[in-house]
Amino acid sequence: MRGPSELPANLQALRAHTQAGEAGFEGVPLLKNRFARWTAWAILTWELSPAAQSVQTWHLHGDLDSTFPIGNVHPDEIVPGGGHVLPMTHPDAVEAFLRRAHRLLPCGKIPMSSQ
Repeated sequence: MRGPSELPANLQALRAHTQAGEAGFEGVPLLKNRFARWTAWAILTWELSPAAQSVQTWHLHGDLDSTFPIGNVHPDEIVPGGGHVLPMTHPDAVEAFLRRAHRLLPCGKIPMSSQ
């Protein structure tokens, strides 16, 4: 997982606002509504739990994603021409990726949580 010092410079500047919580983003341009401020705060303060760190994940990412630019992520596979909503714009690529990921699971089974 990338640490704060590895964030792009514009995100490093925003991270300074996180100490005051969501309210710390009040005067930041482009974060004019409450949801945008909350989203920025949530992304910049998110910590992966120890339990979640032990779960195998696969990352599919579009090379034209402007929300999370390709230079800031480390995907397992890249979808050429894909943006931020791959299931809507490139469903065939998502399906193929899920089929390949499914084959990597032990016995080809998806683990189910007990209820």
